[in-house]
Amino acid sequence: MSNPYSYNDNPMQTGSVNDTDLLDESLMYCKYELQNPSNPPILFEQRTSDYTAEEANLGKCWVRTDTIPTEYKTVQKTNSQFTWQTDATKINSAFCSAGAGTQSACLSVAGDTSSDYSSYTVKCEEYNGTSWSSIPDCNNSSPSWDDYSILSGANGPAGFGTSTDCTVTGDDNNIVFQYGATIYYDGTSWNSKEATSGEVLYLEYGSGCGNTGDYGLVTKGTSLYSYNGTNSFEDKWGFEDSFAGSDSSNEVSLCGDPDDALITGGRYSDNITRNYIYTWNGTTTTDEGDLATPRAGISSSGNSSSAHIFGGYTADHSSFYSICEEWTGTSITSHSNLLVAKGGTLSATNGSNFLVHGGLSSSNVLNTTEIYGLSEEYGVKEFDLELP
Repeated sequence: MSNPYSYNDNPMQTGSVNDTDLLDESLMYCKYELQNPSNPPILFEQRTSDYTAEEANLGKCWVRTDTIPTEYKTVQKTNSQFTWQTDATKINSAFCSAGAGTQSACLSVAGDTSSDYSSYTVKCEEYNGTSWSSIPDCNNSSPSWDDYSILSGANGPAGFGTSTDCTVTGDDNNIVFQYGATIYYDGTSWNSKEATSGEVLYLEYGSGCGNTGDYGLVTKGTSLYSYNGTNSFEDKWGFEDSFAGSDSSNEVSLCGDPDDALITGGRYSDNITRNYIYTWNGTTTTDEGDLATPRAGISSSGNSSSAHIFGGYTADHSSFYSICEEWTGTSITSHSNLLVAKGGTLSATNGSNFLVHGGLSSSNVLNTTEIYGLSEEYGVKEFDLELP
């Protein structure tokens, strides 16, 4: 009689099990072979010690020759859950930086280096899914015609795009000049963009979103401006809409794309913290209610119908939050908290995996990275050779 079970070959070791069920098809196949000598049996590896319970050994099966009675063992998953974990350390400490990209390929650009917003950095770095590495500083461009079209350490610049196609805009170290600064990163170097129009003059502590460097949305206070790099100089930046009335709060969080975005939180001066939730559909903003906990310096990932909101602080930096929440399109629900309470972070996403990096905590400007993803645990399991 032929073996009624199927075998999922594992090149690491014949006789493999590759899910959490001890009675999976592969193991059943091996059991059948061992109990039917007329069939050429699959021989389990003979060992006098167990494999370690780690992912590299997942699915291996072996027999312990030093035990009486003989023990048959395998490595299997024992638990899987999504959790926050500490990840690679950044090279530079900063908060309210500009960023772009995904959870596995993102940028951190410039930002503040002191909790009182008095010092700034031009340092930039890139994350490749495993570690951070330096990329050119954002003030090393040679603009062809306008010295003010590069950042020399901006107050809360805004960015959008990818790690190889990124536009960053913002004010220039509190120097008020005719045009705001707009620069572009192509994956190798920074280049000055044509200067932005006067409408986005002195964009300070803004936020940006967009999937390419040629098409993005930014906040200036409680106003939205869009950028279209394919338009002529006069029309690259355009006012879109205002939200929250005449309020001029900044450190408002923005995520999504230029036609579908979520706006949350903010601060006015150093003593009023906002609890805003607004959505943007490409035409108008809509007031969607309030955050349960008002805070500024939030980072967020998603869009108007599905997003995650991370951390934050009060306007005066007297309180810092590890709160993480999920926006469902109609309401806010709780999510697993960050490991450290902080605000002014950057976030990036890739499906259900999230990355939060940098920021300001109660004691330090941070260079830490937290990643939210699937955490799996493994164990050595003993099994018998009886078929059910």
